[in-house]
Amino acid sequence: MSGAVRSYEITVPGFPPAIYCARSPAKARAHAFRDYLAFDDRTSFRSFLSMSRLRRVPNPPGVGDRIVVGGVLATRVLPVGQYTGFLRDGSDVVLLAHPVDVLLEIANA
Repeated sequence: MSGAVRSYEITVPGFPPAIYCARSPAKARAHAFRDYLAFDDRTSFRSFLSMSRLRRVPNPPGVGDRIVVGGVLATRVLPVGQYTGFLRDGSDVVLLAHPVDVLLEIANA
């Protein structure tokens, strides 16, 4: 496994707090910055760092669970709509799978 997945709440003035799941606070903030660019694509990362606030929050139920997607182990993150969000080992890209394609890993099997 490539590090535990943790949840971070990122707050930007004028927007409600948003939860991001990542393996580090820096990766969560970078993901939030990419999302913020949809609102204002002229903002630099440096100014985003000064305006945003990050705090660690408890993982929502299921986040961080080991799952099997397409026969390969992965780590569950927040869902996107009806789809299960997950990270493959060694990657920080959030991928999506239909819940039918997801199996829970059997602990200590």
